[in-house]
Amino acid sequence: MKKFENKSYQTLNKKLNIYLENSNDSVYIDEEIKNRIWNNTIKEIHQNQLKRNYIVGRRYKSVVTACLLLIMLISLDLSSNASLFKRLFHNINDNTIQFYTREYKISEENRDYELDNEIVEINDNGGRNFISPIIPHNFSVQNINKNDSGTNIIIYMCSNDNRIIQVNQKYITDRDSTGLVKYNQDLFDIETFNNNDIEYNIIQNDALTISLFVIGDIEFEVLGNSKQEVLDITMSLHY
Repeated sequence: MKKFENKSYQTLNKKLNIYLENSNDSVYIDEEIKNRIWNNTIKEIHQNQLKRNYIVGRRYKSVVTACLLLIMLISLDLSSNASLFKRLFHNINDNTIQFYTREYKISEENRDYELDNEIVEINDNGGRNFISPIIPHNFSVQNINKNDSGTNIIIYMCSNDNRIIQVNQKYITDRDSTGLVKYNQDLFDIETFNNNDIEYNIIQNDALTISLFVIGDIEFEVLGNSKQEVLDITMSLHY
């Protein structure tokens, strides 16, 4: 108890002892129990102080995080990746930055194992690296075509209400030569963003959504009526 025997403690302890000595109903107080009570009181005060410091620290971190984020949004070019960042940004909660995300869990019912096996066979026979996509709910694979040289495959999917999704995969010799030139910007809105060093072009009008991107030596082109379905398939096509 020597640690807490400061002036305040000594004064109070002395007054308590005098009171007990003069009391008609004085009772015995065990010194060990008294010291334990003092220790517990000091610990409680210390823990409460730590809690107050923790709350103040979290609030300070939140303010700093918010300021840094605002500086980032102001300083970036809002015409490209920054615009995507701004659209995905949700809010700041304490010291955590939250973003809008599209959660799409690939489960067993989202795959066509016959298609998976056929893609594996094509790759094994021709030394290719084609990728088997997920299958959106209520869709089924109708057909898969490949050219004679084995450098191009087209996967056709159809929904229960006759909506079509088409996935094209084509080997290209010039990494910078893509199919983007065939889409007239007067007829389509074209948006570009990057993810994991892959540049994705989302081409859209009222009737059609197309994603166009290149991984390695393969150009991928996904066409469909629903932007959400096209994006889900697009993000599933990776090694």
